[in-house]
Amino acid sequence: MTRVKSLAASQRPLAEVLIDALRTETKSTRKSRAGSHGNADHSQLYLRFDDADAPDQDDITQNVRPDDVAAAVLLGRAFDRDRAALAKLQNLDAITIVEVPSTEYVGLVARLIRQHLIGNDAPVLEDNSLPKDDRLGDAGTVVIFRRVDEGKTKKPTSDNGDLATAIQLRCAILGIASDPDRLLPRDLVRLAEHRIVVPPLDGAAVGAVIEAVTGRHPGAVDDELARRATLENLMIAVRADLGAERSLARLTRLLDHKGGHAEPAPRLSELHGLGEAREWGLALAHDLKDYAAGKLPWAAVAPARS
Repeated sequence: MTRVKSLAASQRPLAEVLIDALRTETKSTRKSRAGSHGNADHSQLYLRFDDADAPDQDDITQNVRPDDVAAAVLLGRAFDRDRAALAKLQNLDAITIVEVPSTEYVGLVARLIRQHLIGNDAPVLEDNSLPKDDRLGDAGTVVIFRRVDEGKTKKPTSDNGDLATAIQLRCAILGIASDPDRLLPRDLVRLAEHRIVVPPLDGAAVGAVIEAVTGRHPGAVDDELARRATLENLMIAVRADLGAERSLARLTRLLDHKGGHAEPAPRLSELHGLGEAREWGLALAHDLKDYAAGKLPWAAVAPARS
């Protein structure tokens, strides 16, 4: 049974599984950097699919990165809603789209899927490194098409050449983008059997990130505050040694400042002492509204006064 099928059949929330995998990865990296020359093979990380053997409290915090954890929490939620799509991810001819909230998630989600859902033992190819000969892909091979929004065009891409190659290799295909209908190959979108939508951050997700990084839950996190947070904000505000409450307080200060909670500027109609300029401005605003509604021709819009 493939790892994705095991995960799909698991009773554990996938976010927990992915966070555990990130902790194990961090622990392995630390040992490697410390000069460990053991024979352990870390290319295939151990994942718990049930609630047995829960980690000790001392193992909770392994300095996992807040952005990695956020991607894990949200990706886990998304696949929890469609375990069937997860189980089929490596099936022959399976075509799946993962839609992420923004461009900053594309690389993180691709890495989580490749290393911790599919696993490093399974063959995974990028669309720009496909073999050009007539070989068939190994069973369970997944070709990943990941696209970031470079803002160059609003038209859907017609880049189907690599898609055709992947299909002829008889591989499973996975597309990852923040705007799949525009950024992924057109025919990949048309043929996709499953679309997994990774949700944006909310209060519960931010709370889970802080808990995973610090080892303690910060308490209720405002949804509106969380929706304004980016992965970069989490990296700036959340740190293990700061603890849960201080991390949340830093994030709140950061986002309140960015949100610009200053008093709103007064309306033109509320200003006085501007004389004719105020009257012209009000007339112009009225005329532009009528022009936009098709009630007034452009030639009749209030002209500028000298």
